[in-house]
Amino acid sequence: MTLVATNTEVIKTIGQSHPKTFVETIVHAFPSSVIDAMVRGDVLQIVAFSVLFALAVSAVGEKGKPIIRAMESLSQIMFKFTNYVMLFAPFGVGAAMAHTIGTQGLGVLVNLGNLVFSLYLALIIFIVVIFGLVIFIARVPLRQFVRAVREPAALAFTTTSSESALPEAMESMERLGVPR
Repeated sequence: MTLVATNTEVIKTIGQSHPKTFVETIVHAFPSSVIDAMVRGDVLQIVAFSVLFALAVSAVGEKGKPIIRAMESLSQIMFKFTNYVMLFAPFGVGAAMAHTIGTQGLGVLVNLGNLVFSLYLALIIFIVVIFGLVIFIARVPLRQFVRAVREPAALAFTTTSSESALPEAMESMERLGVPR
């Protein structure tokens, strides 16, 4: 199995794609099937469905309370499930690196080093600018804020996935006093 696309495949793909108009973007935001949107990983459609569903559940008042409790339970279960999966992530990353080095040679580590350097630079800029603004606007003590974001940030960094760090980040923010 080859992962490299030929020139004709690339040209064919480029020819089929075109920038979406504003109306097409709005229409695309609403899924014809939320299950299909989840299967395809279409985040915009999932978020649009979730927002509309939450508004509808809130609008029905007391009759929506069981759904809210069920969704909170499902959320906790999925966060725990994600935590279990993330326990095995280092093994997967290590195996993927071993396979890549084994098939591509040690030279691939130079490119990896450049990538890691640019990632560290971007993270430093992000931390200084974004976290600085958050700390300033929210008036949160620096030491307390750093303690709250340390573990989720480390998890997001090591897995290169903010989604995997979301459960831990939400728990940390709740402990810091941010409402759910």
